[in-house]
Amino acid sequence: MWWDNEARERAIGPPYAYPRYPVHAVGALLRLSFAVQDNAARKAPAVRNILLVNNDADGAISNGATAAFGESWARNGASVRSYTFPAELNLDHDVIDPNHPKQRIDLVYPVLIGLIEGTHP
Repeated sequence: MWWDNEARERAIGPPYAYPRYPVHAVGALLRLSFAVQDNAARKAPAVRNILLVNNDADGAISNGATAAFGESWARNGASVRSYTFPAELNLDHDVIDPNHPKQRIDLVYPVLIGLIEGTHP
């Protein structure tokens, strides 16, 4: 399946991005996410500190599902922090890739670095 059925190979994106929707990879990712969800509900995570980063403008990800993972991990002993980029920033799904045509690394990177270093709330 094409990401953009009309543009096909001409779709805007980094030159290394695959122009089609990787259905088999999504299936593998779903299996992995179900395993993680099951483990999160039953036992402590392998790490003690977890940082969840969400993007309120991203319609491809469920922030509620992410919060549920965090709650499960917290119930099993992890220290869970979260940060959500506000919707009004209008960030695209891929907030990390500096080559993404809609990237806003001027806004995203300082926040992520601050979160990692513990200097951003």
